[in-house]
Amino acid sequence: MKNMDNSLNDALDKLLAPPVDDSDAVQHIRSILARSNDDLRRILCEGPAVSAARQVGVVGAGLMGIAIAATHLRAGCDVRLFDIDPKVIDTAADRVRTELSFQIHDTLEPGFLDDFLPFAEVIEEYSLQKISTGEINGIFISSGSNTDDRRDIDTIMRRLTVTDDIRLLAPCEFIIETVPEQLDIKRNVFAALLAVIGDDTVIGTNTSTIPISRIAATFPADAEKSKKRLCGFHFFHPVRSRSLLEVIPAETTAPDTVRRAVAQAIAIEKRPMVVGDCPGFLVNRILNPSLSEALELLLEGATIEQIERVSTRFGMAMGPLRILDEIGLDVGMHAGRVLWEAFPDRVIPSPLLVKLLKNGRLGRKLGQGFFRYESNASWDGPGSSDPEIEDLILRWRRSDQPHDDREVAARLLLGMLLEAVRVLEEGKISGMHDIDLASIFALGFPISRGGLAHWVDRFGIAETLAILQQFADLGPRMQPPGLLIRMQVPE
Repeated sequence: MKNMDNSLNDALDKLLAPPVDDSDAVQHIRSILARSNDDLRRILCEGPAVSAARQVGVVGAGLMGIAIAATHLRAGCDVRLFDIDPKVIDTAADRVRTELSFQIHDTLEPGFLDDFLPFAEVIEEYSLQKISTGEINGIFISSGSNTDDRRDIDTIMRRLTVTDDIRLLAPCEFIIETVPEQLDIKRNVFAALLAVIGDDTVIGTNTSTIPISRIAATFPADAEKSKKRLCGFHFFHPVRSRSLLEVIPAETTAPDTVRRAVAQAIAIEKRPMVVGDCPGFLVNRILNPSLSEALELLLEGATIEQIERVSTRFGMAMGPLRILDEIGLDVGMHAGRVLWEAFPDRVIPSPLLVKLLKNGRLGRKLGQGFFRYESNASWDGPGSSDPEIEDLILRWRRSDQPHDDREVAARLLLGMLLEAVRVLEEGKISGMHDIDLASIFALGFPISRGGLAHWVDRFGIAETLAILQQFADLGPRMQPPGLLIRMQVPE
């Protein structure tokens, strides 16, 4: 536990205090959404009209593959879902049906479409559901199914084909790979895909951290043209309520591929954000410091209950340990390894995470992680506390000193800000507004605070830097990047 003096306590109280009036935050969000809409229209109009695909292939019937397949089915697409595991295939259709029931009866983030109508207008322009045919603002619209059909799960499920024969993906116009976050596995998948798909098929990868350029480098030497059709197409957990989608071009990705990916995202009612290629892209670069810091705090004496309570009290949709359970601790470890290899001075490998995996605690999908779960349906309610995990944590705990809630919150949140500014400093995003969009619509940052960057900007950059000085002993991960220092308003 840090020795916190009164001045630091006062500063943290102000930083973490709930907003008295969220009107400024809401206006800010409206502004950046309008800017995002303009960016999307500009991208779509930079070349010939493109079509959102109706024939979509999804490779991998795991957690993300099921949700992505359901999302496309709900939007009116015909979906071919491929996997090689017989047990996975046997349950895939039922899992898609369950996910569809969630998607049809749940809504996006509270107020997303009702309060932030500028994007609803873009969806209306570009959605596959628009019953018209023609060229509108640079994208070709096909006739769609009616609203009643969209809510009839039996009707929707007729457009799903589950298969273990990769050749059945050949007619697909857009394919999304969702296999585990291991480059060797992805290399084999893409080699098989390239042997059967057409020359015009967009190849999207839902990789969460591996740079697209590294994936492109695994393509066979005679597949240079195929590299032009490859881009990141990255959804977020839970797909049904996270409306942002990252589109990540590699240096070899053709502009037409980017526009088709943007059009596809809009057609399935996701807000695409084009992000420069790098490990973790934007969203997972922001998220990982919070996940990593939570694991460190557990080893230093903070409790699971405290970490989750502090996060949700601040306004986050859920705490970092619940997020790890939902995405899968194995997925978190593979993604964390990619980021550790890229940024070894800032990412701390956690022995606790390895220990939990060895004990079969993969998260909700196996019924236990940091919490216990009665249902393995993704995001189907919170889990319950589990006394057994406390014993596992105790074996690795370096200290049993209590932690002040304010210290815990600052460490979980400020590391996210620092990494977001580093992404901006690297030129991978266009501005601070991208940080706010990503934090709200991909990570569940509270709308009332206007986004990660807006929250700190309203508190004060200089004041934030002063707080960060108190955490300098934590090393490079809490060291502010030069860009943040330069953002201070001169006295």
